[in-house]
Amino acid sequence: MQTLDSVTVEWTQTADTFANIDKSKLPHLDEKGLYAILGAVFDKPQNQWTKFNLLYIGQAFDQTLRVRIPQPHDAYACFDENLKKTTKTAIVMVGIVTQASVKPITQSLFDDVECCLIHSNQPLCNTDCKAEYKGRPLKITNTEGYPPLKPASECAPKPSPD
Repeated sequence: MQTLDSVTVEWTQTADTFANIDKSKLPHLDEKGLYAILGAVFDKPQNQWTKFNLLYIGQAFDQTLRVRIPQPHDAYACFDENLKKTTKTAIVMVGIVTQASVKPITQSLFDDVECCLIHSNQPLCNTDCKAEYKGRPLKITNTEGYPPLKPASECAPKPSPD
């Protein structure tokens, strides 16, 4: 049995629209971290986002989330196209690694966390990591945040055939 490295990602309990990220007051945008782009509907009477679908998962390690999120990316055309077919708005929630069994926290760890989250949650517009996970054996616990992220993701590369 492989030993799993463990990581806890705390997701923001609030979200902001993708279009507003540059001036958003979301916590942790000026740090490195992970982000999820969701399609959602704002329920005005309840004053909350509802009817979520997961469009994209990304990460920023060598720059802040505020800088990384609005940068051009091929997947963004996918979520734009998907949202045109609905009444949903693209919203962003961010996640910060709050605990990790691996020290120091490196770009390699962030890459594996992002890939495991993609593999486990299958966001509509990600292409890499959906079919296969090739990173280190990893268990991710997601805290706070919005559905549709799973509370936990466990990933291990498939053993190579001998």
